[in-house]
Amino acid sequence: METPETPPDAQPVEKASAKGPIIKWLMISIGLFVLATLSQGLAPLITEPMKASLAARAAAKAEAASEDPAEDEGEGEEEHSAEQLPEPFYQPLNPPMVVNFANDPSGFMQVAVQVMARSKKAIEVVKANEPAVRNALIMLYAGKTREDVLSREGKEKLRAETLAEVQTVLAPYAGDTTVEDVYFTSIIAQ
Repeated sequence: METPETPPDAQPVEKASAKGPIIKWLMISIGLFVLATLSQGLAPLITEPMKASLAARAAAKAEAASEDPAEDEGEGEEEHSAEQLPEPFYQPLNPPMVVNFANDPSGFMQVAVQVMARSKKAIEVVKANEPAVRNALIMLYAGKTREDVLSREGKEKLRAETLAEVQTVLAPYAGDTTVEDVYFTSIIAQ
């Protein structure tokens, strides 16, 4: 008895159908690789002009802020408004501070803080004394309980305490320049 043989053109069709998905996924992988490579190469070309523009804008604002106080000396106080305030300068205290809660050693709080002042001199004082500022804030935060920071009111109170602590630490070095405010850019309590 003879066994029926498969026709010769039926076998290549089965092999081709098995290679189809492999080739498809290979082409998709190559396309994604090319796309990722191009995006890495083009990103600096797009972001550098934006960075230069932002830097030029910041420099112009800083220059205008340094010129404004000299012009305003002869003007009356009624002409001062929020629009005429010097531009603020911000200094992040990096990395974010992480402390355990006073009542729960397994829980922790992570706080990212930025200091705001209206003069570059005050920001330079912050930078020069950052270890002392960070130490004072870590000690402040380590005395807090989870309940102290869960509510909005608790966070606002903590922010006010943070500002007072920063101003206290910097007072001997700041002279007539002060840190005007502090902002939490991130706060995580677990």
